[in-house]
Amino acid sequence: DEFFKEINFRMELNAQALRQASSEGLTTRKAISTRTAELLQDPDFLKRVNPLADEFADYQTFTKPLGEAGQAIQNWRDAHPAFKLVVPFLRTPVNIFKYVGERTPFLNRLSTEVRTDLAAGGARAQMAQAKVQLGGMVMASTAVLASSGYITGKGPTDANLRREWLESHQPYSVKIGGQWYAYIRLDPIGATMGMAADFA
Repeated sequence: DEFFKEINFRMELNAQALRQASSEGLTTRKAISTRTAELLQDPDFLKRVNPLADEFADYQTFTKPLGEAGQAIQNWRDAHPAFKLVVPFLRTPVNIFKYVGERTPFLNRLSTEVRTDLAAGGARAQMAQAKVQLGGMVMASTAVLASSGYITGKGPTDANLRREWLESHQPYSVKIGGQWYAYIRLDPIGATMGMAADFA
């Protein structure tokens, strides 16, 4: 987590510096690049954007603190140690579920964060729109490939049909060169593909 947090932290610092430099009316690539480098050395700028970069790093590594409902569930689980055996991990799966939801065209508007970002305008709204557009493209592509037999979802639920289907298919997999490769553990993109394949 810490390794990927640091990568994402630096990535967001650079993104914030580039956005700032681009908004200052500079016209050449060299001028924008020079200004971006200056901002990354400016203590005032870093003090302002470090919290944003920390938040982005937590979001990208699925370690973002849980909301009120999630905290209540976590507190209840922690108060009953036996349930830690049943639900040992809570924060990461919940954050992955939210991550997938924000990128799913028919679910994203249920997210308070997405609605807040869209209302904020600017880069936040553009990022929220990009997430759902990219998610929609992944789902549409997966649905087409599933309809063509190159990607599978869960498969038939009828026992006889399923037994026959499993002779030539593998659930939640991609067919490459006549061989099936499972994608279901590749969350969050695996969950997005799985939904689309099941729907198709």
